[in-house]
Amino acid sequence: MIHKLHFSIDIKADTKLIWKALWNDHYYRNWTGVFFEGSHAVTNNWEEGSIVHFLAPDKNGIYSNIEKHIPNKTILFKHIGLVKEGKEIAIDDETKKWTGASESYTLTEEKDYNILTVEIDVLDEHLDFMKETFPKALERIKSNCNSISSFNLDEAVSLLSSTPTTLISFLKDLPENWIHQNEGENTWSPFDIIGHLIHGEKTDWIPRTRIILENHSDKKFAPFDRFAQFENSKGKTLHELLMEFKKLRKENLIFLKTLKITEQDLLKEGIHPEFGTVTLQQLLATWVTHDLGHIAQIAKVMAKKYKNEVGPWSAYIKIVNE
Repeated sequence: MIHKLHFSIDIKADTKLIWKALWNDHYYRNWTGVFFEGSHAVTNNWEEGSIVHFLAPDKNGIYSNIEKHIPNKTILFKHIGLVKEGKEIAIDDETKKWTGASESYTLTEEKDYNILTVEIDVLDEHLDFMKETFPKALERIKSNCNSISSFNLDEAVSLLSSTPTTLISFLKDLPENWIHQNEGENTWSPFDIIGHLIHGEKTDWIPRTRIILENHSDKKFAPFDRFAQFENSKGKTLHELLMEFKKLRKENLIFLKTLKITEQDLLKEGIHPEFGTVTLQQLLATWVTHDLGHIAQIAKVMAKKYKNEVGPWSAYIKIVNE
């Protein structure tokens, strides 16, 4: 006999994030591990109308049809038959007892949270197990929502690709006294900052990405010299530095795309000489914010050149007082 069970949980997270916590391969393996460690799905991106295999580590399990899928809202499975060693098995008399059973996941938006509701058809022999275990799975989904980052690699690459153009437009025609303006002793000018960005392109972001992703046991990063630009930029013009930065950034982003970084790759780790264990996602997010921080730094250094010239308006121009 088949019983229909209902489960629900309130989650304070965006629907897209909850959907990711449900169906992203890494997170799917995590929450379904509550039922059976090593559980996973073989699927064509959970596309409506496609067949999905729900499997244990030995590649045994069931196969189902995705009858309906509205991303970030609802998905409905109709279970069909057994899978043995990765192959679909013809329906027999025993399978007929449950073939056509359904399993659905639906999100309902409330004012400050979303409700995840699960309806699932269950045979008598699995009833107690599912009643006990499914609430634990939902709690794990909720927990995963808190750990999922909003980091988006495509967005990061878009921002990183725009930095050279931004800096060239900002700095290319400025007189020398603006280019070499700083905030005093032990501070950096726009010229120094561009040299620093170049050194990062050569020795930081991509070399450390390689260390994280390559199949070597030693994941330690070499220390980064934050002051190497003072020697490396000697004898160069700002135009030369800007063109070098533009070239290096283009090459690095082309290489980054060839890596075809996955969600699982973003969770891989390296060893920072100061911070210890860090993930690839943290490294790439830092690359973006490092750019933005230094663009802001250049703007601040340049604004302070006119700190006194703005007169009483300095009370409203926060950047000259930072």
